[in-house]
Amino acid sequence: MSATAPIKAVIFDMDGVLTDSQGLHVLAEIETTAHFGMPMTKEELEKEAGRPDRMGMQDLVIRHGKSFHLVDEMMRYKYDVAMPRILASEGLPAIPGAIEVVKTLAKKYPCAVASSSPHTFITFALGKIGLLDFLSVRISIDDLPEGRGKPNPDIFLFAAKTLGVDPKQCAVIEDAAHGVAAAKAAGMFCIGLQSPHSGEQDLTAADVVISDMKEITNIINK
Repeated sequence: MSATAPIKAVIFDMDGVLTDSQGLHVLAEIETTAHFGMPMTKEELEKEAGRPDRMGMQDLVIRHGKSFHLVDEMMRYKYDVAMPRILASEGLPAIPGAIEVVKTLAKKYPCAVASSSPHTFITFALGKIGLLDFLSVRISIDDLPEGRGKPNPDIFLFAAKTLGVDPKQCAVIEDAAHGVAAAKAAGMFCIGLQSPHSGEQDLTAADVVISDMKEITNIINK
């Protein structure tokens, strides 16, 4: 299936689409939630994929009747303690085919990243896989008012505005149900990437679902 409007820009989610980091986030959050006495399972955390960390942590402290001040401590622990330790042991590979697809599409379309990760992690991750120069527009949850992350469409609408392209002429690549919902709410053409790296995700709301990154170029260029 192809987009109804001509595609003029491509917006990529990052974790699970470009970098094999979705599972690393889950590991870091398992450690973080356990450290703060509110342990969550892998299955519970996979359902949160695509949502901003802070939103999930806020929900967690509410459920446990704890202070919101704990959320900032949890965010610092995840990114300053848990994630560096996990990256040191696991590394941060690119999703198979991602580098080739981005470099190919960037020759024809303006390309952006719109991620629920903070800017510091986006810059680090894209730098590790050599895509910083091909994705100069990088939109983070940091750029939005608190509570406006995926599945809210704001992050994709902000990306389209930054690119100077009508949302209806943007294609989004997403691997998480929350991200697909956000892309469709923004009125964009959405390609769902069914990835074993992202846990069990319902991507049926996407315009097309694929399992191989290399299919993206043909779909967008139709």
